[in-house]
Amino acid sequence: MITKSPYIYLVEDDADDRFMMQQAFADVNFADRVRMFSSSEFFLNYIISVTNTIELPTLFVLDFNMPVINGGELLIKLKQHEVLKSIPVVLYSTGMRPILKETLIASGAVDCFEKALDYIELCKQAKTFRLMAEGSEVVY
Repeated sequence: MITKSPYIYLVEDDADDRFMMQQAFADVNFADRVRMFSSSEFFLNYIISVTNTIELPTLFVLDFNMPVINGGELLIKLKQHEVLKSIPVVLYSTGMRPILKETLIASGAVDCFEKALDYIELCKQAKTFRLMAEGSEVVY
């Protein structure tokens, strides 16, 4: 299915981080275009079951450090799915080492980010994710 307007599906297991991301997306006027999921298992079951019945997002944002299915494993599952593989995926983590970033990009991620340490940086990240979802060229 083709999405007509930008939309982000964000998977983050930490409730505080989800709350802060929601606030940051509100500050960049994009909160109503973000759907958040609290676990990779719930997200995966949901997205696989609805791929033919909903408009798909224009960007997936995945936390790397999640229990059961981490963001890297989730990335691989998304890239193996015929309908979902063309949707860009970014990952973020508190410890995004260069070797991990390299591995994730080689597995199909378009970019990887270190989690923001303060709210101003978080809003900048939210704006970057918004621009990516909109298909705009992002300059770092």
